[in-house]
Amino acid sequence: MKLILSISAIAAAFILSSLPASAQVTGPRGGTATGTRVVVPNGQGGYNGYGRGTVTGPRGNTTTGQGRFQTNGAGTVNYSGSGTTTGKNGQTVNFNTTGSGTYDPNTGYSGQNTSTYNGNTYNSTTQNGVTTITNPAGVTRTYTRPRR
Repeated sequence: MKLILSISAIAAAFILSSLPASAQVTGPRGGTATGTRVVVPNGQGGYNGYGRGTVTGPRGNTTTGQGRFQTNGAGTVNYSGSGTTTGKNGQTVNFNTTGSGTYDPNTGYSGQNTSTYNGNTYNSTTQNGVTTITNPAGVTRTYTRPRR
């Protein structure tokens, strides 16, 4: 899950840089997503970006959140985000995430991430295709990316 969140944050940074300043999208099952973003070049040769949005699912759940990222133009990203998800019956999950990563075409992605969900913190690190996730109880699991 942490790997997915880390990759999602990096993907969001790239997606945010290609979207118009604000957008609304309706999915095939009736869910909607609205959001705004600002992406500007920085003095490091990369970009600084900020986005916020709301997603409403077809079954009534809603997520609102915001995130920011900074790249250096040489394969490094720092990111953070937070938000709240509310289920159709009113149950909520508050979340935040922060992390950093680097990409090298020879060695791949390396990075670290800390995410908290309703006060439960998960940490992850990725190096050379191996991701290690530590849950709030201190239990560690390791996942290895399949080689192609």
